[in-house]
Amino acid sequence: MNSPGRCGKPRWAMRRFLKKVKLPPGTKYAILTTEMPTPEERAKWQRVIPLMNEILQQKGLVKLAEGKVIVTALKGPLQDGWQYKVQAFASQIPSQGEQ
Repeated sequence: MNSPGRCGKPRWAMRRFLKKVKLPPGTKYAILTTEMPTPEERAKWQRVIPLMNEILQQKGLVKLAEGKVIVTALKGPLQDGWQYKVQAFASQIPSQGEQ
């Protein structure tokens, strides 16, 4: 379980990865996260995407898309129809030939 000081932040391993990754400025990225189902629970975690974007944009990376899928409990499963949300998210990302 996360302590109150960690609420709303990406997991330590993810923050560490994002801070250490070395990519050329202008590299494009997309973020897809999972979130809890209730507004109260989502409010506690709503800083995850903005913090990840901040780290990557400070490195000169360019955001293409962001999205989220709802989980029905702390350890899943994902909401019904999650495949359609992921498909819609992926359709926002241009393929190599479209760039």
